[in-house]
Amino acid sequence: MVDEESFHCALGEAVDGPCGYFGWDLDALDDCLRGRWGATAPFTLHWDHSAGSTAHFSRP
Repeated sequence: MVDEESFHCALGEAVDGPCGYFGWDLDALDDCLRGRWGATAPFTLHWDHSAGSTAHFSRP
């Protein structure tokens, strides 16, 4: 994941399968993570290699 769009795409596919949706902005992501759409609680999200992605998302 190298940008916000690829982050949302990868997260959607990880949770809901190929072409899965998990939001396209932070508000939609919040809805999905809190069970208002997408994943059903309880669930655990494990992000491999998150440190590498952090470098791409960091803003000056």
